[in-house]
Order: sequence, then C-alpha cells, then structure tokens
Amino acid sequence: DRSHGVLMNPGASLVDHKDVYDPQDSGSAPGNALVCNLFLTDDYEGGELVFEDLDVKIKPGPGDLVIFPGFLIKHGVREVKAGKRMNVVNHFFLVDIPQNMYEIGQKCDAREENK
Repeated sequence: DRSHGVLMNPGASLVDHKDVYDPQDSGSAPGNALVCNLFLTDDYEGGELVFEDLDVKIKPGPGDLVIFPGFLIKHGVREVKAGKRMNVVNHFFLVDIPQNMYEIGQKCDAREENK
C-alpha cells in the first residue's frame, strides 16, 4: 500500500490513466490499485476529478472520500485554474480481484471503444 499527499497549484493537472501493474515496467505500480482519495480543500477553481469513460466529473468537498478501482476505470484531474487543490491518496494494491470488478472495467472499455 502507498499513501501520499497531493498539492496542486494553478496550472497543474493529471492526465487520464489507469493504475495497472505491468511486470515488464519497473516503474509501474506494484499491483492493481484500489484508489482512495480524501479531499482536504474546495477553495480552488477547476481541478475536477474525472472519469471520462463514465461521463463523470466531480469536485468533492473537504472530508469527502472517493474510492474506486483505479486499475479498471480511467481517471484524471482537470487543470487547476486558481487556488490550491489538496488531497491525500492511498493506493491499496490488490492481489485477489473479485470477478465483478473486471466486468465493470470491461463495460468502461466498451464505452470508450464506441465513442
């Protein structure tokens, strides 16, 4: 498991991605990640957490916790326009993944292909 604080100043963003383990890539995550985001601030503009494949864009408030299978659902952060976006991220690396989680990922991939 891995936790870290994130401070995003104006101009910062995070490209859409999945947190997927790749044994061929020594820089990849050590496992497929269940992502937990604890939001600390909301006094910023932009900086929405997006799940593009699901057509979902959210701006959680302080104390909100967003949990999702980062290895199945592509996610990112849109550009922070003003203020400081702060959150704490914890990646829980999964070994045994429930089958229904894979079904969610397949539905997301199918939606992306049909766009």
